[in-house]
Amino acid sequence: MKVLLTCAIDFPVSRNLKHAGTQRVVYALAKELQRLGVEVTVCSTGDSDELGGALFVTVERALHSQPPVPRMPIDLSGGVPDLRSEIILEGTYTTEAHQRHYCLSLQRALSEGVDVVHDHGGGLLLSDAYRKYQNLLNMPILTTLHGAVTADGHLDECGTYRQRARHNVFFSCVSRHQAALYEQHINISGIVHNSVSVDDYHLQSQKKDYLFSLGRIMRRKGQDIAVEVAEKAGQKLVLAGPIMEPHYFDQFRSRVRVMPHIGRIPVTPSYLAEVVERVLACPEPAVYIGQLDDTQKDVWFGHASGFLMPIRWDEPFGLVLLEAMACGTPVITFNRGGVSEVIVDGQTGFIVDSPDEMVEAVGKVDQIDPAQCRRHVEQRFSSQIMGQKYLEVYEELLNSAC
Repeated sequence: MKVLLTCAIDFPVSRNLKHAGTQRVVYALAKELQRLGVEVTVCSTGDSDELGGALFVTVERALHSQPPVPRMPIDLSGGVPDLRSEIILEGTYTTEAHQRHYCLSLQRALSEGVDVVHDHGGGLLLSDAYRKYQNLLNMPILTTLHGAVTADGHLDECGTYRQRARHNVFFSCVSRHQAALYEQHINISGIVHNSVSVDDYHLQSQKKDYLFSLGRIMRRKGQDIAVEVAEKAGQKLVLAGPIMEPHYFDQFRSRVRVMPHIGRIPVTPSYLAEVVERVLACPEPAVYIGQLDDTQKDVWFGHASGFLMPIRWDEPFGLVLLEAMACGTPVITFNRGGVSEVIVDGQTGFIVDSPDEMVEAVGKVDQIDPAQCRRHVEQRFSSQIMGQKYLEVYEELLNSAC
């Protein structure tokens, strides 16, 4: 079987990104499909990771390429930090680079005679390139929707999907909750949960006395609530992630020690003592440490006593929940979106309905077995499971076309 994978080019397809969960999912899926004997082509940027010859470069660099992490000494002196490098403006599907990317992707699919085209995110069907080539594309075209229909203009996109629908166009979702919302507007052919490469994360049973919250800094993610919960629980809070809404961050910035340079310090054998311990020794109850790569996240996830995700929106899945649990860290989140499909309440974390219940749950995190958190991810959300399920979806689509 030949499968062509593609996604937006805002970020490279990589296993070690400070942002962009979709691109990490595509990387993990490509590697697993290769292991299963599938001939894979990944259409992405030239700064993507090596994929064993599978990478077809459509654009030289991702729109938000990240420079190498420099080696630098830790600085706890305070002052007014420059946050410009932490602020990310999300790209759109209408840029010239995106159009070129999807055009070259479809040309590649036609020239290689692939059996399935699998787009992650929905940008392919929205592109001018698809409209140009759609009558030539006879293979199944599967789009995995990673966003929530209730946010970011995805409802409007559903109208375009309906207009461009053909017998060979199919959609899948990453959770049952997400699918139930999309099915009110378009037909959904399958549900495959996202996954992580579990071996990239390390079980840490010995926890330190802090809570962790990682994600895009924006109102829907609820970092202001995380600060409030940590204050009421009397716990240190470490915040990390790209700043998507600077005005939102400014609303609670005065209650947070801002240290974005921490995210630019590479992990070394002395990282725990020289970086983590010194950050935790800051007198402020909450600290923002910038954006983290996967190696850094492994440390901060692993040593946290609990992971907070006080979301204000219907999170379609929540990849960070898997990352936390793979490190043996229980998660505490509001009951929104697809989180109940990811967490086993009372066994791998707590699903709550209010900030006060979240505070109460913080006091119970030591009841959760870190090893159980890890096993849960291994047994239900590994990249091996995701790869096998997508392969079954491809086979079903190909059989239905016969």
